Amino acid sequence: MHAVGIQTDGKIVAAGSSLLVSGGSSALALARYAADGTLDPSFGTGGLVTSNPGLNSATALVIQSDGKLVVSGDSLFCCKLSVARYLPSGTLDSTFGLGGVASAAVPNNWFVTTNAMVQQSDGKFVVAGAADSPDTANNQNFVLARFNVDGTLDTSFGSNGASVTDIAGSEDNAFALALQKDGKIVAAGYATTGATTDFAVARYGTDGTLDTSFGVGGKVTTAFGTTNDQWDRAFAVVVQKSGDIVAVGTAHDDVALARYLSNGTLDTSFLAGSGTVTTDVAPGLLDEGLAALLTPGGSIVVAGSFGGLAHFGLARYMGNEFILWHPRNFFVPNVFDPRWRLKYNPVALLAGNALYMPAKIGFAAVGALAGSIAYVATIGNAAVARSIWRTSLGGDYAITPTLLASRESPRFVGGTRPSAPGMTGAIVTVASQFERIRNARRTIGPGANDRAGAPSRTHRRGLPKRR
Repeated sequence: MHAVGIQTDGKIVAAGSSLLVSGGSSALALARYAADGTLDPSFGTGGLVTSNPGLNSATALVIQSDGKLVVSGDSLFCCKLSVARYLPSGTLDSTFGLGGVASAAVPNNWFVTTNAMVQQSDGKFVVAGAADSPDTANNQNFVLARFNVDGTLDTSFGSNGASVTDIAGSEDNAFALALQKDGKIVAAGYATTGATTDFAVARYGTDGTLDTSFGVGGKVTTAFGTTNDQWDRAFAVVVQKSGDIVAVGTAHDDVALARYLSNGTLDTSFLAGSGTVTTDVAPGLLDEGLAALLTPGGSIVVAGSFGGLAHFGLARYMGNEFILWHPRNFFVPNVFDPRWRLKYNPVALLAGNALYMPAKIGFAAVGALAGSIAYVATIGNAAVARSIWRTSLGGDYAITPTLLASRESPRFVGGTRPSAPGMTGAIVTVASQFERIRNARRTIGPGANDRAGAPSRTHRRGLPKRR
């Protein structure tokens, strides 16, 4: 299984490949489950679909609003990026492409693999992967193609519908896609330089050409170490509300994240202060971040394989996005970040506490008085009074550098952290934003910015770490 999605009715769709006993070849495979985990008999045959519609595997999945299922994957034809669409019943949608399948040829008859797909707001589909030259050794590049809603190739994209990008002159591969609010397309994967591979991120305009305002000529590579056998690869990418780009993958066999500003430079305010962070989940074994999404509060949830093939794992990283006021309610001088995100610096600390501390102290004072009144009104019911006091008096009374650096969760209220009723204006804004960060929850699956789900494949699973 390479991708999973959740329908609006709560049913779960999984996509991948199945090994056919006859001939030993593989076929595209889909499965749909009811919310309770049982196979949905109304889909395919007993909840399963296995077919060879020009694709022998599904590496990415998009669930349309009308319930149709769009998958991209490895094509039976060597030189084409392919996409297939299925009806909610599990049969191929004959109105899409040619008999339910759409394909895009890559220039110069390059061999291609398809790893990721996203759907734009206009309904068009962008797919990404790698194009490998049949004539030149170690010449593999990023490749993107775009299809119209009906499956026809969008010839206005790139060069006649496809865009091939050489990142570092050797073996490059795009494993993940994400869309920015302005429609620009972000692709992430790896680039090979000598004996090492580095994180690679490229950004494209809506027409499929490289966005030269990002990095160097639209491309950025990031090495997490200096050893000659470094193994850095990005398998997922998300775009935060601020416009920052977070690439997730593996570096030197640890889970790795890198965050880039909108111009492609590393965001040095991110977590460890270098713009990158690694987490050794299972010492001595391979840890990989294979999929990522953003919670409503801005935290980054990473799913992957920890300890080689031994364990599936989840990790959550604080996103370092603390919105202390809202531009609709307050006037903020231009000296502050125009994206309304305060990073860890003295101005942010003073400005944040100027609003946060009075709000917190005032809320605590009101809560203390309300608890006392409740104690008297309930004729000595201490439980009621304590529940009010716990909520209002608990939590942080000041924003600290640690909080701004996202190394611990901010708490405006205590107890079970309910929303703070009765507060208005600035206090409501502060409380609601901090509560969103603390209590954010979302099921792993395709997000608004990466509807395609998890990337298709990794390498060296289960091998011991190289130190």
